[in-house]
Amino acid sequence: LIYSGQEKPNQKRLEFFEKDLIDWTGEIELHSFYKKLLNLRKHNSALQESGTMLLVKADHPEVLVYLCRRGVDRVLVLMNLCREAVSFTLNHPAITGRYKNLFEESTVDLSRNLSLDFKSGEFLILHAEG
Repeated sequence: LIYSGQEKPNQKRLEFFEKDLIDWTGEIELHSFYKKLLNLRKHNSALQESGTMLLVKADHPEVLVYLCRRGVDRVLVLMNLCREAVSFTLNHPAITGRYKNLFEESTVDLSRNLSLDFKSGEFLILHAEG
């Protein structure tokens, strides 16, 4: 769900039941970010209605990892929700495979066992399409 002005980004809370104008002057900073996310959802069946989601347990309580999949299509999302840098490991057979980094256009091969270091708020979105 994308809210009005979120791609700007809008820094104020909008009123729900009153007319509240969005200031569109200046650069629309997050346009390409949301465009890539929406394009991924449109073209990867793992993010569509009949895809399944698997929560993958990380060994850090403030790291969220989930895998969406449908057939050969997969999207792996890793997020550090902590205010500090963290090191964490994953160990799950479902994450194994070759993925593309959505924002860097690089390719990465993941094994079942994975160790990563993320800065505060860092995230990674990897996708594989059949």
